[in-house]
Amino acid sequence: MNKTTRKSLFQLFIPIFAESTLMLLVGSIDTLMVSKVSDTAAGAIGASNSFIALFIISFNIISSGVMAVMTQFIGAKKESVAVKALKIGLLINSILGIILSSILFIFAKDFVQLMNVPLKQVDDALMYTKIIGATLFLNSITPIISSYLRAFGHTALPMYSSIASNIINAIFNAIWIFGLLGAPVIGVKGVALATVISKVCNLLVNLIFALMIVKPKKDDYQIGYGDVLKKIIKIGLPAALETTLYNIAMAMVSRMINGMDEEGINNTARSYAQTITHFSYVTAISLAQANSIMVGWAIGEKRQEDAYKFTLKRWKYGTLLCIGVASLVAIFSNFIVGLFTSNKDILRLCQMILIIDIALEIGRATNLILGIALKNSGDALYTVIIAIIFMFVCGVGVSYLFGVKFEYMVAGCYIGLALDEIVRGFFMLLRWRSKKWMEKSLIK
Repeated sequence: MNKTTRKSLFQLFIPIFAESTLMLLVGSIDTLMVSKVSDTAAGAIGASNSFIALFIISFNIISSGVMAVMTQFIGAKKESVAVKALKIGLLINSILGIILSSILFIFAKDFVQLMNVPLKQVDDALMYTKIIGATLFLNSITPIISSYLRAFGHTALPMYSSIASNIINAIFNAIWIFGLLGAPVIGVKGVALATVISKVCNLLVNLIFALMIVKPKKDDYQIGYGDVLKKIIKIGLPAALETTLYNIAMAMVSRMINGMDEEGINNTARSYAQTITHFSYVTAISLAQANSIMVGWAIGEKRQEDAYKFTLKRWKYGTLLCIGVASLVAIFSNFIVGLFTSNKDILRLCQMILIIDIALEIGRATNLILGIALKNSGDALYTVIIAIIFMFVCGVGVSYLFGVKFEYMVAGCYIGLALDEIVRGFFMLLRWRSKKWMEKSLIK
């Protein structure tokens, strides 16, 4: 193994965790800043992001497959394949990004209406959607370059670019929300523009790092671009389909929540709760990403049994950690939610959600750590089959039952979401223990 891949879990995890935590922290600060404008503005941004995420997830068709191909071939000392995967990923995602940006910008009003956004939040949601939609293509390129850096073990570099971009985002948010430096106060529009500027910064810094730092070793391994693309699609298509299904299910649940009251109280409570619970989520996703890189390297080196053992160990520790974080958030929920709003109805709903979230995190940590490991091993089809069944039966069906029929409102929807994560997590654990994924390697 060359020196670029000689990294421990700790060396991979810490930069990813720091980057993800910073992104969430800045996102939380965004929400906190906007909440000072109004709860309505905060809810509008949350409603828009619920369907914008559907477009962003489309880019995972290539980016998730690119990561699997890169790590396995780097582990097998065939680094030229990683370079080919990078070129393919950039080309396809750039084209896809331009197409989807155009669609979201042109049909922004239709998407806002489709999501049944509360009337008071429609104007802000439409403005935010148009600005973010017009620049959505930026979201298509950055993940490919970040995957390239991480696959070679340079997980700290995307962190540095994220730090720079998020600082810029926070600064421009403060300027346009609070009118600092004599700037006009433009609220939600300012949040959207700050997000765009930060995305440009993130892309440029990552690109500079990729060109200047990563120096792949040459080898004589022969494989055509078409064959590399097939391997990328083999992993990327099922993985992206799973994530797309998840976001469709979440959009359906969001539509239920948006229609629960005319004032948008349930929607706003969901927006605040999501912002807060992301700090539990980031622990699991960071560990899952770091572990998946090592799984790819191990498979490339034909060390499947090692990958099996260390992944199970990390899953146990990761789940316990996420439960701990979620429990602390629930205990101090009154204080934390109070930072965002003084509305008693929103406070009450958020507290209920954060209690339910403790159960949700058990399943989510399992889905992320074991599910992403399965995808990076080459066993992506299994995860999408399980997703098709349970995301809609539990995630949507049970959410409708408890949230709408039993009238537990947004808290009832979170019961359905928690059940979905737990059931799918159980099947991810069964699959990993079966070791059938060991037969799915991309390198024959």
